Amino acid sequence: MIKVKFGNTLNKKRKKYFNLTKGFIGSNSNLFRKVSEQIKQSLYNAYKERKLKKRKFKSFWIYRINAALKNNNNNYSLFIGYLKKLNIFINKKILSIIAYTDLKTFYILEKIIIIYNHYIKLKIKFYYFYIKFFLK
Repeated sequence: MIKVKFGNTLNKKRKKYFNLTKGFIGSNSNLFRKVSEQIKQSLYNAYKERKLKKRKFKSFWIYRINAALKNNNNNYSLFIGYLKKLNIFINKKILSIIAYTDLKTFYILEKIIIIYNHYIKLKIKFYYFYIKFFLK
């Protein structure tokens, strides 16, 4: 019987792997064992970086929003919290674009939140006053 070493299929597999490693340096693009290890590692890192990219962009947007808020001595976390309380659903990406390109509209949003914040504080003071004097 003739011994078959999977010549055609193995060559196709190797060719596919070698095509993926174009641009790799040294034996990482010439030797099949090194090539297969390098491909596994590079595909894993590519997957990992696709996940990290989203995280980096989100932190970049938060950084932009926070920088625009610091001009008026406001806090990012309070700003986002009051936006959610007022049912203003603008995502961080759009907020950062507004903060970067059009500061006037961003300051209008900021003023709305400052007014809401003062309203809540007045309401709380009124309740304390009401409890103190009228409910003795």
